[in-house]
Amino acid sequence: MHLFLVDDETSLLSLLGQHLVRQGHTVESAASAAEARALLPLAFDAAIIDWTLPDGRGLDIGLALLEQHDEIKVVFTSGYPLDISAVPTDFKARVRLLQKPFLPRVLAEILNSL
Repeated sequence: MHLFLVDDETSLLSLLGQHLVRQGHTVESAASAAEARALLPLAFDAAIIDWTLPDGRGLDIGLALLEQHDEIKVVFTSGYPLDISAVPTDFKARVRLLQKPFLPRVLAEILNSL
């Protein structure tokens, strides 16, 4: 899968990116909402996006991807409680929520189910 990984925690971004590459995925990473917006025109199979970023909302990045690309799936992550009601009904079937901290195995299971 071609994955888009967005998280402001640079150590998590690096470690998770390395893990996903070892699993056979190609990964584009962004450490901020601004960096993520610059990559929005690219096509991805799935995106793993931190819900809260210091310079914007991960939700906005995910919704932009869902609007632009009919097939993309989005996994929102957060250390805070996530609320699926913030996601428009039309997109809910293509969205998963994952609470931090999570095991890489759990993320792999979610990606395999997409």
